Amino acid sequence: MWNSKKIHFTHFTDKDPKLADKFHVWRMDWDETSIWIYLDDELLNEIPLSQTVNGNIGQGTNLFRKPQYLLLNLAIGGINGGEIDDDAIPMKYEIDYVRVYQKSSKSE
Repeated sequence: MWNSKKIHFTHFTDKDPKLADKFHVWRMDWDETSIWIYLDDELLNEIPLSQTVNGNIGQGTNLFRKPQYLLLNLAIGGINGGEIDDDAIPMKYEIDYVRVYQKSSKSE
């Protein structure tokens, strides 16, 4: 489902040609019903958790309703990334900070 919506990089570079020279805020909001992904407060994709259930191989589990850990990854290429420009490699992957917020439980 995540590849159901594609936003071409030029959507952002047309607004700001120096986009790649700046830091940006990537945000994932995740609650009991859905997950939303944002770039600089612009919604990129959303999915209801009712649609994140694994098929037969995954035994119908929904991993987004289980405990998670954070993994930062520079994935390039693939169906969402498109062709890789060999002239762009090597590239830098700089992260200024990461914040994680969690709703407090009702018992606290």
